[in-house]
Amino acid sequence: AMITADIETLEVFYAHTISPICIAVIVSVCVLLFVGFFSGWYLALVALVSFAVIGIVVPLIASHKMKASGVAYRKEFASFHSYFLDSIKGIKDLLLHNGGAAREQEVNRRSDVLLDETKKMKRDTTKASAATELCVSLFILLTLAVGIFLVLQGQLSVGRMLVGVVAIFGSFGPVIAISALPGNLTQTFAAGDRVLNLLAEEPAV
Repeated sequence: AMITADIETLEVFYAHTISPICIAVIVSVCVLLFVGFFSGWYLALVALVSFAVIGIVVPLIASHKMKASGVAYRKEFASFHSYFLDSIKGIKDLLLHNGGAAREQEVNRRSDVLLDETKKMKRDTTKASAATELCVSLFILLTLAVGIFLVLQGQLSVGRMLVGVVAIFGSFGPVIAISALPGNLTQTFAAGDRVLNLLAEEPAV
């Protein structure tokens, strides 16, 4: 289970987690500079706050709440994986000693436990995703309100306001990708702990 699932989880982290963070930072900085110079620094300030909340605050809160469920899922997944493989490899011994029924019952029990842990993890992931979408919607409305206010005050033309608002709207994609990372990170840390614990084990003999 470690060599397949855990190592693969770590590989996915290094290959597909670090790059979205870099993309989000680069896109956010470029959009902030563009909006600041073209449409005004008030809109850029709103964009900065929205990027910080969606890309940093929400993921940190979600990561804290999802850590327990992610670690529990990873632990139960590895336990079930090992037990099921042992059952398949030892099927001859199980049949010889009439242990098939008891083994099947235990496999079903472990499967139910794994299903419960999966549901908890998915529920936490869904809550985090919903919180992110809510924040995005609120900041879109706030950006639009600030843009309209600046136009009414004569500090910004309608054209420049629309360009700035649309640029901010279009830049939320990479930031939303960061907010989706905590679910993967909790499992990545759990997988990393399992691999490090294996490497740190001393021979029994």
